[in-house]
Amino acid sequence: MTIAITSFIVFLINHTNKRKIMDTAQAFLADIQKSITNATKVANSIPKKGLNVYLDKSTMVMQTFNDPSAFAHAKKVTARAGQSSCLRNVLDAGGRLQ
Repeated sequence: MTIAITSFIVFLINHTNKRKIMDTAQAFLADIQKSITNATKVANSIPKKGLNVYLDKSTMVMQTFNDPSAFAHAKKVTARAGQSSCLRNVLDAGGRLQ
């Protein structure tokens, strides 16, 4: 009789520990999922800007920017004023000989 009670108590202890482990694992996975959802919301809340970049005469690629200062810099570098080439914006001294 005592062996049956002892084995039953051992069974209860083992079952309780497994239950706690599963609850902890499920809580951990739920916390990870919550973190992923929160990170996605934060990432999607930042406005994105795009700029068309031409690889050659007819191949256009849309370049997206998350950082407003990076977009402003790219816009400044690719801007043309009158007849000037946009390549002069990235060369030293505006492409002029020094």
